[in-house]
Amino acid sequence: MRRVLVTACPRIDDIILCEPTLEALYYKFAPCTLTLRTWDGYFPFFEHHPLISDLIAFKEDEESLVDRWGFDEQIGLPEIAQWHVVLPAVQKFAASVGVTLSRHTPAIFLDDRPADWNGVVVADETQNSGLIEFAKNLGDSAVQLRNLGMDTRAKLKIMASASLVVGPDSWMTQAAAAMNTRVVIGLSEEAEKLRRPFNTIVAHPTDMPEKASETWYEKKYPDYMNTGNAADFIKGKAKEYMKSGYVDVGCSKWPMANSIPVDKHNREVIEQAEDETFAGVFSSHCLEHIKDWETELALWHRIIRQHGILFMYLPHPNCEPWQAETGSWVGKEHVWNPEPVTLVRHLREVLNFDILEYTSRQDPLWSYYVIARKR
Repeated sequence: MRRVLVTACPRIDDIILCEPTLEALYYKFAPCTLTLRTWDGYFPFFEHHPLISDLIAFKEDEESLVDRWGFDEQIGLPEIAQWHVVLPAVQKFAASVGVTLSRHTPAIFLDDRPADWNGVVVADETQNSGLIEFAKNLGDSAVQLRNLGMDTRAKLKIMASASLVVGPDSWMTQAAAAMNTRVVIGLSEEAEKLRRPFNTIVAHPTDMPEKASETWYEKKYPDYMNTGNAADFIKGKAKEYMKSGYVDVGCSKWPMANSIPVDKHNREVIEQAEDETFAGVFSSHCLEHIKDWETELALWHRIIRQHGILFMYLPHPNCEPWQAETGSWVGKEHVWNPEPVTLVRHLREVLNFDILEYTSRQDPLWSYYVIARKR
């Protein structure tokens, strides 16, 4: 197995945005072990990442680790702030080492996801007087972490549990977005093109207090999440890949157009199918109901033709009403919580799918998608 060393020591506002590139490098050399060499202050952002085997503290005067510890590959990510190429920061890291991203939204993993705290976190870097006044009016529901003397790990836990994080573009707002917290971030129109963490609420700095107030009082989990037909939220994207000759597994009463509907009453359509029978499998909010999900994915892989498409739309694991075996009307029917990065790893390393693209941050339905092609 190849041993790969990646060195990344950009400024702290950028470090989180290199994470999708680390994933792409892992799969470029897979099977491999990936070691990240970076400033030790950055360790909390990566220490629980499922694809990173080890972290090494960066020392500027250290000799080559390839020679010293026998790494097969050594890759360095540049300081992209000094690299004058007009690309979004996430893509700039990937371009610097010649890899293609499957995912453009950074992810941070924690050892234990804290329970939701109904509060607002104001990023330490916030100087916006209107935003600070908004937070003061919330009283105990708001906190600015600078005043609490917390280390980075503790700050990440607080932000992960918050209902909203507000502030300027900084490592804190980038980290909150990477942990799938609701974020209102202050960016100019020009900066938004290059710095925006996807699916956050972006506001001009002068509009931040108003936008933060609107977001805080919006319902976190919209009523339409309880109406069924989740596929309606993704059908536009799905139609780019799913044309005809494919099965829609778990479709209930809402099958996709031109699909072969499959649900509990006619599972024989896929269970008794010959190998490589169908052009693809589409499945929306189904896999989380199946306890033996690995066997189910193996079945879907078997019945898809070579170069056929697997398109999955799934509930985001951070959506509390949809957590497995909870008391909510739909969550109690879920038997596990598919996590995007680890699910993709299973598809790639166990079932040998190529991942065309996937998302890790929740959409307006608190869901994400994975699009894979059978080799």
